[in-house]
Amino acid sequence: FSSSTITKEEFLTEAQHFPHTTPLQIDILFAITNQLHQNMAGKEVKNEYIEFNDFDTISAKEHLLPYRLRSEIIDEHYKI
Repeated sequence: FSSSTITKEEFLTEAQHFPHTTPLQIDILFAITNQLHQNMAGKEVKNEYIEFNDFDTISAKEHLLPYRLRSEIIDEHYKI
């Protein structure tokens, strides 16, 4: 990619090459990055893309993400 960002549609298209990656996992990834951007901005942010450096940020802090927050992200996104 020539850009430092990727849209959800582009990500889904590329993920088709990896059969173990599901659309639900991608939805969760985008929900987590959206939450990350909201926390950094201090206001509600609705991004339809991921910045590549978001992957590094998530990987570095993944172990710090509490179960409660992961559950809230899934519940909010899927209205469970």
